[in-house]
Amino acid sequence: INDEQELKELHDQLVENEQKQKDLTEIIERSSSVAFTWRNEPKWPVEYCSSNVMNIFGYLPAEFFNGKVSYSACIHPEDIERVGSEVSVASNDMNCTEFEHEPYRIITKNGEVKWLKDWTFIIRNNKGVPIHYKGIIEDITKQKQAEDRLLDEIHLKNLLLDTLPHPAMIVSNERKIMAMNKVAQDMGVKVG
Repeated sequence: INDEQELKELHDQLVENEQKQKDLTEIIERSSSVAFTWRNEPKWPVEYCSSNVMNIFGYLPAEFFNGKVSYSACIHPEDIERVGSEVSVASNDMNCTEFEHEPYRIITKNGEVKWLKDWTFIIRNNKGVPIHYKGIIEDITKQKQAEDRLLDEIHLKNLLLDTLPHPAMIVSNERKIMAMNKVAQDMGVKVG
């Protein structure tokens, strides 16, 4: 009876763990983030990606799995060297277990450029050599576009202010100086 009860408990635990795994997979696949596992090999071949990879990259998971497309081939040519350097620096630091990339661009299957946020952790063998990278990728294109528009607006306001020959300031409703031109700055005016 003891063996039979232990078998049933073990079976129930396995079923429960399987359900938890399905739940976690469903959460990832319904989110705007994509889960990846890359091998530490040239071009970072993909060993696993969540099925919602199509939403960001435009590729089917199978296209990554069978090597038709490599992860590195998706990274924008102007960003690939920096991304590779970030991986290399993190990998060579034996105390490093995870890292975040600076945002970088990818080129999707249909040629669209998207910005990504990438959090990665390193899987090392018993000698400390990285063998896999696991990460979560998030599309931040809309956020990046909004930031760029804001920076353009700030730049334009600064250009306009600096063309004025006399001190000029932008003041908030609370009577705090938000921005000023160079003439006002040279006179000692300070933001705030």
